[in-house]
Amino acid sequence: MKKVILGILVLVFGNVLNADDSNLEIIKKECEKGTSSLFCALYYSMKFEIEKPNIDKLEKECKKGNMDSCFELSFAYLSGSGVEKDKKKMNEYLNMCCQKDNLIACDFIAYVYEMEQNYSKAVEHYEANCNKGYVDSCFSLGGLYNDGNKITQDYKKANDYFSKACDGGEARGCFNLGVAYRDGKGVKQDTHKALKYFDIACNGEVAKGCTSVGGFYYMGKGVEKDYKKAFDNFKKACDLEDGSGCYFLSGLFARGEGVAANSTKALEYLDKACDLDYEDACLNKLKK
Repeated sequence: MKKVILGILVLVFGNVLNADDSNLEIIKKECEKGTSSLFCALYYSMKFEIEKPNIDKLEKECKKGNMDSCFELSFAYLSGSGVEKDKKKMNEYLNMCCQKDNLIACDFIAYVYEMEQNYSKAVEHYEANCNKGYVDSCFSLGGLYNDGNKITQDYKKANDYFSKACDGGEARGCFNLGVAYRDGKGVKQDTHKALKYFDIACNGEVAKGCTSVGGFYYMGKGVEKDYKKAFDNFKKACDLEDGSGCYFLSGLFARGEGVAANSTKALEYLDKACDLDYEDACLNKLKK
């Protein structure tokens, strides 16, 4: 699931998204669950490629107060499916939905402001939506404060929003809290808390969280050194397509740490790490 959304660039203005039709139902479920408004943009773009929307019917239903129809109309005007692309109408329908507490629509409005580089409006809308309990808005706002590329960097605010996201079940927020405690960004450095949040992230299928947990056990950082636990976590990270996890897993097979030495497996995971664009793995392959 995560690979689908990470593997496709969601371009708000311009390109219609393309993806394998077999993923359509998965993406639809993520949209309906409210995982991220970007899943909805992706879902409707894919859906409209298969079947053009009935604009007249959607408009009639929207006028009757059917917010699902209004929501679908907003993405029709976004992608130009069955109508001319019209950002103004897209925003009009999104705002109608947002005013009726469709938090997915509210989040997408904030995202549009961010893409338009209207960062003050993006922050305003992400914050309002976060306060209503939409955790992806909390995560996005935390990212803006953490990166400091678009607004003034503030690690404390970033961590506050990552904490809200994590508490709401957004595992990426937990991972970013782990990074904060590991590196002492906006909080006092705390290895045990870092491991705690990385572990939560790993259990939420954030691959880098698993790699981080594996690294703690391998190095004996804040915990007793345990190559078997390092192996298990690197293996999970690699299965989740993290190149660094595959690379470290390759090393364990090569050295026989936490697992029986196996040069064939070591090379297999080194190849996978390189295929996943982990540079050290590719450089290591050249030396062999």
